[in-house]
Amino acid sequence: QADFLTPNEHEREIIFEQVDVDVFADKVIVTEGARGVTIRKDGKQEHIPGFCVQVVDTTGAGDTFNGALAVALSKGMSLEDACRFANAAAALSVTKLGAQGGMPTEEEVKKFLQEKAGCSS
Repeated sequence: QADFLTPNEHEREIIFEQVDVDVFADKVIVTEGARGVTIRKDGKQEHIPGFCVQVVDTTGAGDTFNGALAVALSKGMSLEDACRFANAAAALSVTKLGAQGGMPTEEEVKKFLQEKAGCSS
């Protein structure tokens, strides 16, 4: 049993080619790179925008997103706020080289969120 599935847009097409997405209802968070994520909440689809940053290396961005999402949800953030926090963490991660070296601290993510506006695509 999973609380959430976080496929990227390409994985979503493959996974749900044979499985009805409605089976997972509000458990699917589709990552869309710099565009952000799309979630379903209470049966409605909602887009949480990403952030505009100078990209150096995208390695580890998905792992960073998932780790930050787990941290945010464990701290009691709403799904929307947790996705925004995770988007910010992933955005910061791509500004540095490497997967581990690119992962930001919680404080870095909070500071980034205070300074940046969403990237609407």
